[in-house]
Amino acid sequence: MFEGFIKIFDQPASDLSQEVSRLKKMEDEADHMMEDIIQYLVKCVARDMNHENASRVAAMIRIVSELEEATDCIYRLVKLTERKYNKGYQFADHHVEKIGRITSVVGQSLQTVESYLLKKTPDEVITAVESLEKKSKKMRKSFNKEAIKRMSEGDIRVEMLYTDINSQLKALANHARGVMEASDSVVTES
Repeated sequence: MFEGFIKIFDQPASDLSQEVSRLKKMEDEADHMMEDIIQYLVKCVARDMNHENASRVAAMIRIVSELEEATDCIYRLVKLTERKYNKGYQFADHHVEKIGRITSVVGQSLQTVESYLLKKTPDEVITAVESLEKKSKKMRKSFNKEAIKRMSEGDIRVEMLYTDINSQLKALANHARGVMEASDSVVTES
């Protein structure tokens, strides 16, 4: 789904309705899967189980919740990109370059989560994902501060859209970190 956002953000203005509909369908499916998985996990917790297994199920619930929130962030990014095209907003080269930089950091986080989901994760990998989340936070703060300064001299609507995109990307990195932390606690060492 994240690749879908990158695909539509990088393409020239065109009718995005089909791609947005496809990504909305994916987001709806993620919502339904989350509900089904949570219901199943709650039923597991309702059974008599030891403390360790109950903790693992709680971590699984967190993973599902974080992943669902991540899909929501991605869909909001898609809708923000759709708004950009529908309203004819033009991002300057510096907007595109900085969104590319923060997208790269978030993409690294998501790729790491994908590689280690429900696997025992080395401490240095968890630290790396935490570092990427902090980096995305620092980037968002810096980029949005610059945007606020530009608002007095430029198009406020473009700068607001830009800050919204940065904020959603930062939130996505935060959810990736949450998934990584919870995932590691699900796996028991053999």
